[in-house]
Amino acid sequence: MMTSIFIKLNKLNREEYRIKAIVSGFLIIFILLLDLHRFGAWFLGYRTYIKSYWVPVMLFVGYPVLKYALAGLIQYLAANKMFKTLHFAMFFIAALPFSFWNPYVLQIFAWGGRPWYELNYLSSGPEFYIGLAWIIPTTLIYMAIAWVVDRFNLL
Repeated sequence: MMTSIFIKLNKLNREEYRIKAIVSGFLIIFILLLDLHRFGAWFLGYRTYIKSYWVPVMLFVGYPVLKYALAGLIQYLAANKMFKTLHFAMFFIAALPFSFWNPYVLQIFAWGGRPWYELNYLSSGPEFYIGLAWIIPTTLIYMAIAWVVDRFNLL
């Protein structure tokens, strides 16, 4: 599946897709500059609570920009015959979901004990940043374990 995604991005005609990416980028800038993403937000103390439907809206609007940028990166790597880098990136993305087995990474999410007005699914405070800091090392450790198992035929 990951290989098919890379092949589709490598075959993407970036000149035809460029207009969609520019319009999407301007929409994101427009939404952020006018603070439209805070529509429906409310303030309590020192925090702002943003309605949870804005996250998928921003992801949907930003998808063409992300696709355009990833297609450019993959086409650059393929044109310069940097296949080991492509393989490493593919393996890293495939191992990334397994980093959530680390209990420090799971601290990113706010699991229970939230007040009724707290619609935030992510923790706030140092637990969030500690969890983010552990995502990349955990993924690299899983990649190293998989490499050792594959290299020495342990399974």
